[in-house]
Amino acid sequence: MNPLVSVIVPTYNCAAFVADALDSVLSQDYSPIEVIVVDDGSTDGTRDVLVRYGERIKVFQQQNGGPAAARNLAVSKSKGEYLAFLDGDDLWLPGKLAAQMAYIAAHPDARVVYGEWMVWHPDADGRFAPFNPPVPHDDFAVDDENSGWAYARLISHDCILHIIATAIHRSVFDRVNGFDESFRTGSDYDFWVRVSRHYPITKLRRMVAVYRQNAASVTYTVRRENNGYRLLKRAVDTWGLRDEAGNLADRRAVQRRLSDLAFMHGYRHFWHGDPRVALTSLWQASRHNPWRFKAYAYVGLAAVKSSLTLVQRRQSTY
Repeated sequence: MNPLVSVIVPTYNCAAFVADALDSVLSQDYSPIEVIVVDDGSTDGTRDVLVRYGERIKVFQQQNGGPAAARNLAVSKSKGEYLAFLDGDDLWLPGKLAAQMAYIAAHPDARVVYGEWMVWHPDADGRFAPFNPPVPHDDFAVDDENSGWAYARLISHDCILHIIATAIHRSVFDRVNGFDESFRTGSDYDFWVRVSRHYPITKLRRMVAVYRQNAASVTYTVRRENNGYRLLKRAVDTWGLRDEAGNLADRRAVQRRLSDLAFMHGYRHFWHGDPRVALTSLWQASRHNPWRFKAYAYVGLAAVKSSLTLVQRRQSTY
């Protein structure tokens, strides 16, 4: 008998998309599964959509706490030996779960298996045109270049895993104590960094999931906290640059990545947020990459803008 897979679906204000997400799970050709949905304080009618699925899904609700809190709650309510994840506005492609679980059945030591994913871009009006799913590769074709001990690569490059394209043994989740709820964004990246300290990963060449580039997503919100920078800095300060297999991340690449994360956060705040946050982040960017002359220019501009903002606030109180 196949092991039970718990499908973890956090959703927040996804009324327009969550039915597509759930249908893509319920149409998978693998069983048994249980679908655990956590509505993270939606206000847009998401709950009404979820009710239509009746007993085919289990729904829990919480006040808005972010994806990490929603995923942790869903896992705590689940019973599966394996966990797989899908966000409420994304999709699984046909055969996703069967391919990954077939690989796991043939390789019992595998604890983290993921596949390729594609990005679904909206048109100029924000609509998502229909797409034709790609013809899948053989279920057991492994991408050796992106498999194995991944910590060194994760800290020096963009995250090579996407959470919607993964399947893991429950022991992986338990080993790292789940998702860090202090990260309102980036908690999945932080999760994989911590997982990579304990487990190698396997990537299948099969396309398994679709990430919907939704402009309303939490990813695109300008936040005060720079979670990407914070989690990467914490990892490097805690574990250094070497993974369990002895692979060493390039120090300059890591510093460039820290600089990039700080610069982009500062840039967004300079134009669309708090100039004081911009000033701090842009200064961090210059410290990690002293040759980033554009950062110095923006530090000066942010300092001026921050001073002017402070003067305006003082004047408004009189």
